[in-house]
Amino acid sequence: MQIIVDEILVNYLISGHQSKKILLIHGWGTNLTSLQLLQNYFSKYYTVISVDLPGFGASGLPGRAWDNTDFANFIKNFLLKINYSQIDIIMAHSNGGAIAIEMVAKKMIKPKKLILIASAGIRTKFNKRNFVIRQIAHIFKIGSVVLPSGVRNNLKKKVYQKIGSDAFVQEAMLDSFKKVVAQDVTQDAKLITTPTLLIYGQNDQATPIEYGQILQRHILNAKLKILPNCGHFIYQDQPKQLINIIQEFLDV
Repeated sequence: MQIIVDEILVNYLISGHQSKKILLIHGWGTNLTSLQLLQNYFSKYYTVISVDLPGFGASGLPGRAWDNTDFANFIKNFLLKINYSQIDIIMAHSNGGAIAIEMVAKKMIKPKKLILIASAGIRTKFNKRNFVIRQIAHIFKIGSVVLPSGVRNNLKKKVYQKIGSDAFVQEAMLDSFKKVVAQDVTQDAKLITTPTLLIYGQNDQATPIEYGQILQRHILNAKLKILPNCGHFIYQDQPKQLINIIQEFLDV
């Protein structure tokens, strides 16, 4: 389904016909199909809403560089536009988790439960790394200008992968990416009293388990689960375990 929100053509999906509603928020560089496993499973018991954030999937690009506050305001406006402003549960992955934290902390949305899967948003401890990423990307942009386009693109992908940056996967959103990685959610996390489940993969290099430990200290009613043999994309590495942990949390 498609709709115009804030002058952007937006792609979204609603499945299930239950009274309780779940909002899914995908991470950076992915789209609503990345959380299809959760959509399919939980739509048996809930109405599940997912959306391609602007700049991703089949949604249009924003007209300027956005930060997570812009994405949060967009989701709020999107839910109002489709008449689903009351959400019972939020499930969010990676940078979608950072967006969800801001929305809940600022009471843009008031879910009964919050589930953050490999949530990003812990920036201050890793500002040096983010600075290095930006500087290497800038140096690379200057140094590679004389290379043929095909060689330049292949080299660019290798450089971004080497430094652990997912900016390359959505290059049109690079300016937004720079703004997003400069935002830290720890202060917002302190304002959250919603029962929260934090799920992290033991082998996650993009959002390490230290992120979950920091969020657990700041969010009043937070539980932290670490899944072994998992990287950043837990829903791919351990889908059954992930669903079982979420279901157990929702049943309480």
